[in-house]
Amino acid sequence: GRVRATRSQGQGTRPHRHHPPSVTLSTPHPFHPLTASPPHRLSPHLLPPPSSPFTLLQDDSKGPPRPSVWRDTPLLTLGASFFFVAFFIVGQQIQPPLLLERSSFGLEEDSETRTQERIALTSGLVAIPTSLVTAFVMTVGYLSLSKRGVRDETCVLVGGLVASITFFVVPMCKTVWQLCVINAVQGAGCGMFMGAVQAMPSK
Repeated sequence: GRVRATRSQGQGTRPHRHHPPSVTLSTPHPFHPLTASPPHRLSPHLLPPPSSPFTLLQDDSKGPPRPSVWRDTPLLTLGASFFFVAFFIVGQQIQPPLLLERSSFGLEEDSETRTQERIALTSGLVAIPTSLVTAFVMTVGYLSLSKRGVRDETCVLVGGLVASITFFVVPMCKTVWQLCVINAVQGAGCGMFMGAVQAMPSK
């Protein structure tokens, strides 16, 4: 009993030793990033090299096969729309010079050469409203309609109808100012149509 009491008293009086704040390890830490890799990591020979140009191709090949382009109905519809837009643009360029040859526009001169020069100048001037209104509606007008919740399909339908109707109204014009007004309305329809058609593939 005396021995146990002595030992307990000695342990109670023994000073407690604290570890120093920094301990230097004689052996490398098993999970140090420069010495060893964690056990859950895969072996390097099972992974493709990081600089390999075929890494993305290998990842894409694991997914489902992509559908054929010739079976994509929205893409084919957009392609057909641009095909008919090309016909519209060609007709829009040919129509004013032929229309301005009428005597009701008052562009006749003494010689045929001067008459053709005046018709060519007037054809360029009446095309300005179409270009300006088309650029404005395609950017500002279409963006404002899109922010208000108007669907692209509605813009394509309304713009296409307006541009088509004005194309048949142009031959009914008798003066230059009437032709400028109709061309401005036609430019609004073309701008709404082209703005929506160009934005639809990205959505």
